Amino acid sequence: MNKFKETIRRKTPRSNGRSIAEIIDDVNKTSEGWFQYFKHSHWKTFKPLNGWIRRRFRSILRRYSKDKGISRDRDNVRWPNKFFQDLGYFSLYDAHQTLLQSSRG
Repeated sequence: MNKFKETIRRKTPRSNGRSIAEIIDDVNKTSEGWFQYFKHSHWKTFKPLNGWIRRRFRSILRRYSKDKGISRDRDNVRWPNKFFQDLGYFSLYDAHQTLLQSSRG
């Protein structure tokens, strides 16, 4: 888990000059591979990781809009989860839920 988070930190610095769509594509590659390896982990693993990654994205967007610091306050309203989903973000939690549905049906 720590190695995964460190990799995501390296891919999501707040001042990197790339578009958020490019960053999401880069993070998706790592997230999809990590999920394939750890998809049978405890179900509570995925939702907090998703929130943490989206918080990193919101911090980048704050920086682009000349705001300082990590995401907070109304950033969840400015950039809701659907915003990242529309940009193609691979949700670990949604992937896990899909996996659970397919194994039950």
